[in-house]
Amino acid sequence: MHFPKPSPEYSDLKKLNEDWQTVYYFQSRRFGNSMGINLLGSDKKICSFNCSYCELGTTEIRMNDIKKSDFFKDPQILLNEITQGFEDAVNIARPVDAILFVGNGEPTLYPDIEVMVSKVIELRNQYYRGVPTGILTNGSHIDSRKVIKAVSDLDLRMIKFDAGNDRTFKKINSPLVKDNVEKIISNARRIKDPILQCCFVQGLSDNTKTEDIDEWMEGVGMIKPEAVHLYTLDRIPAMPGLIKVDEDTLYTISAKLEKRTRIRAKVFY
Repeated sequence: MHFPKPSPEYSDLKKLNEDWQTVYYFQSRRFGNSMGINLLGSDKKICSFNCSYCELGTTEIRMNDIKKSDFFKDPQILLNEITQGFEDAVNIARPVDAILFVGNGEPTLYPDIEVMVSKVIELRNQYYRGVPTGILTNGSHIDSRKVIKAVSDLDLRMIKFDAGNDRTFKKINSPLVKDNVEKIISNARRIKDPILQCCFVQGLSDNTKTEDIDEWMEGVGMIKPEAVHLYTLDRIPAMPGLIKVDEDTLYTISAKLEKRTRIRAKVFY
């Protein structure tokens, strides 16, 4: 993986330096001691978006390559690695507050994600009963039966929603597939009680302008999520020229959203 490199303009941000195994561990601002489940391998970012703020860097792989039958790791190999990861964690009494499908890209691109979710829930029940399972997804692929079921079976269903109009959506998220805000809203509505994760940035890409916030709030109201998580840059992003939004701005957006929609919003800074 080629993570974004430190530069003077991002001197106040952290550099991502994860060990992208199938099962890995990280500290989350939102979920604490987290066990990550990475279905996508370790050598490249695999995603259908190319978000300007992505801490993994730019998306260089083509969607046509992803569709090849031999592109992903064999399901049985992954199942064995996931099982071993859980057993290793239990053997050293590792504390785990959440078990999350994340990794180096978009987890719903994995063809057998329903099988993987089922296995992780089984292992959670065996080794970490009561610990929530979840997924961080861009929402683009929640339009097939198996993906809808896989996402719905998890305890925490977090969907990216950074923009309420197509112009800003393309600027911030740069989808590599035929996507628009209407589709993301439609897909999110297929999931019961999703949590929307919303990253706000300024600079060359900006989704904090008044008209953008108004349309974003309208989209949130249409989705009717259980909650909304607001945050900004914490690690070095893929693109130059971005500015970290100040904490007051995030709280202002949060207050406006709650007043307009009565939907619970929480700031992570």
